[in-house]
Amino acid sequence: MKVKTLTHFVCGLIGGLCAAVWLGAQPTHAGTITVTLDFDRFDAGATSDCSLREAVQTANTNAPFAGCQALGSLDDDVIVFDPGVNTVFITRTVSGPDNDHNEDGDLDVFVGTVSGTLTVQGPVDIVVRALFDRAFDVHADPSGSGAFTLDRVRVSGGDLRIGLTTDTFSGDQDQIKCAVGGGALRVQAGVSALLSQATLQENAAAYAGGGVCVREGGALALSRAQVISNTVGLSGTDQVDWVLGGGGIWSSGPLTVVQSFVLGNSAVLSGGYYGHAGGGGLGVITGSLVISQSEVRANRVQQNAPGAEAQGGGIMALRLDNTPVDVLIDQVTVEGNISEGGVSAYGGGVALLQGVRALITGSTVISGNVLSATQNALGGGLAAGLAYYPSGYLPPVATLTGGHVSHNTATASAASSPGVVTPTVFGGGAFFGQGVVFSMTQGTQVRENAARYIGSLSDNTNGFGGGVSAFAVPAGAIEDAVVEGNALFGFRFGGGAGVHTGGDVWVRRTQIAGNSAGSSSASSAGTLGGGMYVNWGVAHVEDAWVYGNVITGTQFANGGGFGVDGALYITHTQVSTNTALNGGGFVDNGSAAVFARAITVTDNVATGSSYAQAGAWSGDGTVVVTAGLIAGNVVSAPSGAGGALMRYGGEFHVSHSVLRENRVGAVWYANGGAALIGSNAKLWLTATQVLSNTALATSNPAYVGGINVDGGQAWLRGVVISGNLTMGDNASGGAGLGVGSSGAADAEGIVIRDNRVVSASNPSAVVGGGGGVSNGAVVRLRRASVIHNQAAYGSGINTYGAAETHLLNATVSGNGYPGATGPHGIALTGTAYLTHTTVASNTGAGVGLAGTSLSLRAVALAHHSGGNCLNQGGSVVNSDASVSDDGSCSVFFVGSGALNNAANVKLLPLTFHAPSSMWYHPTALGSDLHDRVPYAFLAGIDQLGQPRPSGTLHADTGAFEFQNLHRVFAPIVRKP
Repeated sequence: MKVKTLTHFVCGLIGGLCAAVWLGAQPTHAGTITVTLDFDRFDAGATSDCSLREAVQTANTNAPFAGCQALGSLDDDVIVFDPGVNTVFITRTVSGPDNDHNEDGDLDVFVGTVSGTLTVQGPVDIVVRALFDRAFDVHADPSGSGAFTLDRVRVSGGDLRIGLTTDTFSGDQDQIKCAVGGGALRVQAGVSALLSQATLQENAAAYAGGGVCVREGGALALSRAQVISNTVGLSGTDQVDWVLGGGGIWSSGPLTVVQSFVLGNSAVLSGGYYGHAGGGGLGVITGSLVISQSEVRANRVQQNAPGAEAQGGGIMALRLDNTPVDVLIDQVTVEGNISEGGVSAYGGGVALLQGVRALITGSTVISGNVLSATQNALGGGLAAGLAYYPSGYLPPVATLTGGHVSHNTATASAASSPGVVTPTVFGGGAFFGQGVVFSMTQGTQVRENAARYIGSLSDNTNGFGGGVSAFAVPAGAIEDAVVEGNALFGFRFGGGAGVHTGGDVWVRRTQIAGNSAGSSSASSAGTLGGGMYVNWGVAHVEDAWVYGNVITGTQFANGGGFGVDGALYITHTQVSTNTALNGGGFVDNGSAAVFARAITVTDNVATGSSYAQAGAWSGDGTVVVTAGLIAGNVVSAPSGAGGALMRYGGEFHVSHSVLRENRVGAVWYANGGAALIGSNAKLWLTATQVLSNTALATSNPAYVGGINVDGGQAWLRGVVISGNLTMGDNASGGAGLGVGSSGAADAEGIVIRDNRVVSASNPSAVVGGGGGVSNGAVVRLRRASVIHNQAAYGSGINTYGAAETHLLNATVSGNGYPGATGPHGIALTGTAYLTHTTVASNTGAGVGLAGTSLSLRAVALAHHSGGNCLNQGGSVVNSDASVSDDGSCSVFFVGSGALNNAANVKLLPLTFHAPSSMWYHPTALGSDLHDRVPYAFLAGIDQLGQPRPSGTLHADTGAFEFQNLHRVFAPIVRKP
């Protein structure tokens, strides 16, 4: 906010004080009264010399008193001091409680139309000594309003605590009236007070305002002033309830602080005012607050009552009715403040509890503040709103622009007790509570904050948001911001090392980086979301960068980048180099829903001392990823699974995306280089590429470098699975697509190519089975190309156990390796159905049957180095319209129309068909594969998606329909 704009804003709030604050103006027609005595006297009979008390009386009455004379009119007055008077003492013993007659006790000042304004102008020290009272008590005269100024004055020694050991007051009005408040100055209703280059130091009050207490209807402004080491409340055994707070200043009216210092003040609480006590430096209730170009440092709130609360180590502001009030914090440093003790505490630096509309702007720094409570600590640096919704609660609105919230700490310390005590910390840096509308914009930085549990028993502890916690907010925004280096440690359950969200929150163009979380050693302890945890409600993330966040834990530590229990909409965002035990990039749980578009999830790591899973994404919620890149993610542990994805439930949808170069690197067990789909999970891949992923186990088997549907279900449409690698011992299996003993995969328009199973110790040695497809349950491939895959057996497709395998319009070609023997096109067990399939040019045998019930319909077998058919003890149900170009299939061909040892197969080399993205073997004119299939056997289309003949026409054997692309028509000749 520019200075001119800020000036107008402040003027609108404080009215008549505007000129005094910004211009340092004095009354233009003032009477000047000179103090010549340094001691306290009130003597109407004195004829010479003038004490400060007598000068005040002269100003109040507009008439000379004692030896006080005025230079000029006594309407608006200025009290000055003789050059030899540097220190003035106030010592006259109080004659009665709360006296207003100015004869003794505090100096009772009256201002207004009758008395005029009053300025006390130094330089001078005013010291209250041995007096149970404050220095100044400023009243409005019968006219109703007036102005009072302390200019270059230092006030110290005021103390309203002496002799007060029990509660003197029990009603709220006494506190708001500052009955025992304002150690240096009390501002009564109707008074506008200004401290200009003034200092209030080492004053004390019992209930409100160690330095100043402002009643409702009054107003206070500070310009280049200092409020230092003042105290409100008692200590030790002398304690009082109903303390409001405001170690430096407590105000129930408008408070303006410009170019000033509020340092080292304290509020000592032993109870509180309806749960709203605090403000170690400044406390504001009811009135507005403007603080600009100032510092609030090293102030403290200390709560001594175990069941009470402590708020705002530096600043506390709230309003208790339904009329919101404005708070402006501009170019302010709030640093090194402390709020401690009590069952709950809010805002180690700033607490905006309710009923305020706050703007924190102009590179404001909220740094190094400490919040400590036994059970609930909320907002180490900043707290806006409450964690509950009391009757009459008006949630704040808070906007932060361009400032820093850094190096703050929030801790809870009570021993947990399940069902009784759950120590909880929300927001090591900033907390936004129930119903709060908030925004953090324009370069706001939240850095190096920490939320910690420091108690001895952590079996039942919760921590949320090492940097930012948004708790049940209806609307929030973090835009063009940085959330970096925050920490969340020691809880049984924790979420959001960087950001914790509940409600509806938008994160745009924001960097969430280098945050870290670690759980306690309690049973089942864990953490979620190193960068961001979506607890409930909806979070929207756009154009963000989430990187370098880390979660550690001995039990579960999930979602290095994101942990999701609610709903997350994420677009155009990079999620990279995050680390967790499970889900280096993401974890989504149970009822969670994630909708991702145009995101990159790269180079994330899942690592652990024994087992880790999901380098990129783990969970059992519902996830939809469109136009994404999931690449270079790693699982690194003695045993691991799911280099990119590990799904143990829920639904995961991926379309128009790439899963590339993900890796499981393990010693004992590695499974699913790209993805492992568990028994209760469902996977949809559409128009997606699964490329060059790896499963590596250096001492044991590795399984499926690509996608392993271990026990769930997968639907693949328009998918390419290529270049994936399984590296392990000889028992390894599956490099492209794997289906476990209780899984199922249904694929259409799929290409599975160039996948390999090799030895971990000698990568040039081919081992294991199922280079393209490994099936132990149910696989259905339609319009598929399984080509150029390698394994020690079943290089193209390998099945085991009671598998069920369906191929329709498939080409299985070029699989195997030099010198391979045995079946390397398709090795079958269980039950298999091959229809309109071409098995050709594999190294080794084309189809091997072992314990298989095989149905061949319109299958073409040709050009295998080890023969087309290898009978290993299986049985064939039928082989209708199938064709073999050698004599090895005589045992298999038991159906009608089968042709063994065909002379003219005329199968051409593999060709790529761009419109369908299929690899296929075309046939030449005159092939024995043409027109062999009667109508009853027809599939409606061929592998390329072209229609097959219908009606009385015959179709071709194999995956390719010759007539569709190569039929020659006689030219049409027009007769003349």
